[in-house]
Amino acid sequence: MNERDVKRFRGRKKYFYDRLSAPKQKAYRILYQAVCERKREAKLPLGGVEEVKIVITALRYDFPDLIFVDFSRAISVMWNTVPVEFEIPYCFPLKECEKKQQFFEQKCRKVVNKLQKKYKGDFPLEVMLYAWIIRNVEYGTAPQEMWKGQTAYEAMILGRAVCHGIAALFKVLADMAGIEETLIVSGKMRSGHNPKGESHSWNIVKIQGKYAHLDVTNDGFFIETPENTKVKYPCGIWMNVTDKEARKRYKWDTEFFPSCHSPEVSYCAMLGNVARTEEEILKMIQKCVRSKRRYFTIRLAETGEWEKPEPELVLKVLRRTWTGTSHITYVWDEMLSIMSVMFTNK
Repeated sequence: MNERDVKRFRGRKKYFYDRLSAPKQKAYRILYQAVCERKREAKLPLGGVEEVKIVITALRYDFPDLIFVDFSRAISVMWNTVPVEFEIPYCFPLKECEKKQQFFEQKCRKVVNKLQKKYKGDFPLEVMLYAWIIRNVEYGTAPQEMWKGQTAYEAMILGRAVCHGIAALFKVLADMAGIEETLIVSGKMRSGHNPKGESHSWNIVKIQGKYAHLDVTNDGFFIETPENTKVKYPCGIWMNVTDKEARKRYKWDTEFFPSCHSPEVSYCAMLGNVARTEEEILKMIQKCVRSKRRYFTIRLAETGEWEKPEPELVLKVLRRTWTGTSHITYVWDEMLSIMSVMFTNK
């Protein structure tokens, strides 16, 4: 491996690697080296295909910036031997791999450098990385259907990805920005048409020393807006939420991932937009209107002075305050008692 590959491995927090057994950690290191050196085959000192799947998943989640290998095809080209042998299926011709990798990393670094010049501190950077993805990536698969939208490469270079690719890109950018720790989480998400849950990926991030869940996909790509209006901000509903809040919508391996129990780092809490009285709602909205912000998000605290939080309460206060000519579009999340409001021109 070259010095850059060694430095990347040593410098990266490897949450998934750290939780593997010693034999799997050895296999992980062998696979990482083989990928970096663009070897055609690898021998992993493991007892079977299922163990190899665990190692591949760990490497894919710790290093989503590695774009050389189509991990989805890797399982299909294994040989049933001990140690397990398999051909490494690269995403590009080998002579193109280094060029593609450098281009991807340069694009990511350019975004991070630009934001770091303007925004200081983990939370402002987290919000703006979040916002950058929402503005510049579309949900879905690219026409090429390279890896079905599952990679950070597709999200950044092709500008289109599904939830896993979006979560992977957020981790890549957050790692580059020096945010303390960012994980990719895969589990189940309840939805209106599938209450039992469908496969979904999101992130856990460590902000100010506290772990919290965040879901870029649901915060920016499935928000109801007027026709032909693109959301350009994180609505903040599913940004930095606790385990207790996340369980209302998501299912994941709670024993494997770190606990998230710090409501003080939530999007609304960090902005000071958690209201406990109607008067506090009024003050928050007045502040937003004076600053001419086009978006704002308010949370009604569970300990607030109302029997049942309702969106009409926020709208009532908003009508007392807002005298502009813009359309008002809002999203009310009943699970968390959060309203995100957007003003758009008529």
